[in-house]
Amino acid sequence: MRSFANLFKSRSLCGPFPLLILFLAIIPVATVHAEQWKKLNPQGYVNDFAGVLNATTVEKLTEISTEVDQKAKAQIAVVTIKTLEGDPVEDFANHLFQKWGVGYKGTDRGVMVLLATEDHKYWTEVGYGLEPILPDGKVGGFGRDMVPFLRQGNYNDAVVQMVSQIAEVIAQDSHVSLDSLAGFRAPAPAAPEGEARETPLTMKQRIILYLIFFVGVPFLFWLFWGGAAEVAEVSAVLVEVPPVGVEPAEAGNKSRKTLRERAP
Repeated sequence: MRSFANLFKSRSLCGPFPLLILFLAIIPVATVHAEQWKKLNPQGYVNDFAGVLNATTVEKLTEISTEVDQKAKAQIAVVTIKTLEGDPVEDFANHLFQKWGVGYKGTDRGVMVLLATEDHKYWTEVGYGLEPILPDGKVGGFGRDMVPFLRQGNYNDAVVQMVSQIAEVIAQDSHVSLDSLAGFRAPAPAAPEGEARETPLTMKQRIILYLIFFVGVPFLFWLFWGGAAEVAEVSAVLVEVPPVGVEPAEAGNKSRKTLRERAP
């Protein structure tokens, strides 16, 4: 009986050429998948290779990134692609970040926001110069804030919110104000069908609720429990207290007797 080792050995000796062809065919495919990021070249602050951002969003992101670059000497790059082609999102973002050189040389004050729309993945690459003010925890929180938009396919509001939060942190650290963020507020994500959107209470509504819970409720409690008990106690006292020195029954008899004696 032939062993597995001998079977493998005999097949290897008999057909090395097909194995060599297969090996040479696999290498280029792996290389292509691993180097997709090399084909991408920067088009500016906003690089919408996936084609999911509208003109208004591109203009707003460009305005914010330009002002951050000019006033805070930091660069924000936005990149959207359709697929990572099998690469880990963090590796793709890091390679592209290094290739493009986001952030000025010597300061490394750069940030890249990457979205892979078909893979449903995103990553924010932060340069060493901004890591103290944009640590993983804070950037991760910004990412979770835009997830509701991403789930709805609303890439415009998702990216604008993410970039605005990053830009605000950089501006505060640099002690500058950004005109592009003045009065700007990203809209809340739309509520799913069949669910009502939660509307924040106004100050007037909060005051009314405060009065109801902290004034109205205690008053009603006193009225129905403490107040009612006091009224019942007073009524009982008025009923039970007889005239001085006379029993209740005798008082009734004496009153009738007095009336009879006075009658003509």
